[in-house]
Amino acid sequence: MDSTNNNTLIIAGIGIIFLLLGLGIGYVMFSAPASAAANSTVTATSIVVDSGNFSVDNTKLNAQIAAMNKFYNLIGQQVNLKVNTAKVGPEGLIEVNVSNSGDNTTALLYFTKTYKFVSTAPIDVINYTAEAEVQINAQKAAEAAANSTNGTNKTTAPAATAAKTDKPKVELYVMAFCPYGNQAEQGLYPVIKAFNSTFDFEPVYIISGSAGNWRSLHGASELNQDIREKIVYNLYGIQVWNEYVNNVNTKCTVQTVDACWKDAVQNISIINISAVEGLYNSSFDALAKEMSDKTSSKKISGSPTMLINGATYSGGRTADAFKAGICNAFTTQPSQCNLTFSATAAATSGSCG
Repeated sequence: MDSTNNNTLIIAGIGIIFLLLGLGIGYVMFSAPASAAANSTVTATSIVVDSGNFSVDNTKLNAQIAAMNKFYNLIGQQVNLKVNTAKVGPEGLIEVNVSNSGDNTTALLYFTKTYKFVSTAPIDVINYTAEAEVQINAQKAAEAAANSTNGTNKTTAPAATAAKTDKPKVELYVMAFCPYGNQAEQGLYPVIKAFNSTFDFEPVYIISGSAGNWRSLHGASELNQDIREKIVYNLYGIQVWNEYVNNVNTKCTVQTVDACWKDAVQNISIINISAVEGLYNSSFDALAKEMSDKTSSKKISGSPTMLINGATYSGGRTADAFKAGICNAFTTQPSQCNLTFSATAAATSGSCG
């Protein structure tokens, strides 16, 4: 096993330890659980919930939040949580709305009535693990297929033939920080730039869960960036999205993106940060549901997956390979199909599962 995969499993393992200790937020902040946790045994303890009247003890609650802040500062996370509201919520738990002045985000946390932290949402672990397993297995299968056929460097058109249209529709299903998804975005970058609006293009981010409990495979920060990138696409279109995502992939990591995403806007004057933030706050659930519904309806869970006129693209992740696949879907090929791009895919590091 290479050092990158070792690091991925170590980080995932840390997240699982936090979950078992009751610090479930650590799971969201780090990677999804890796297979190393499959043999873990947990002895469940019942949580006794008071069925009568209950008043939140602000002193006890704030002490827990202060301890959370200290913990995340100890591990180098920019976290400064403050309680906005607290009430008895689902499953008889205390539902706490907090804001983080470190990145200007808000979240819901849940505590028992004895002020023990549960998670960032009541989670059905059986369903959660099943969803993670589907995503991880799909990604491993995609990586194995690419490696067995040297898929990242081949330049031929996809084996599945897309129907020909005057203006092909290209859909790219990715996660904001899946390294293979980022490799595909880098391969598509010069193609999108050169072809301008000769084909329709839409990025779709692979999200699962439900309102108040949306998930992206690489954690909460990736989920946040999935939504931001979709907002940029919706507001400004394919070319601005292309430049913005290229900047994010160059400048930011999943650990820094909640602050770094604004740095990626600096040389793209058309992007209004306040407009993006406004839609992020008002449309988060709606956008997450839209993309979750689309990926689940098409049974897509591996990043990247690209559809051209509805047919699954199976070529390489180089600019020339993407060009060949898209050009084969035109009824009449535009002049850009005569251009020569790169036949070499960008290097990747890390893993999508």
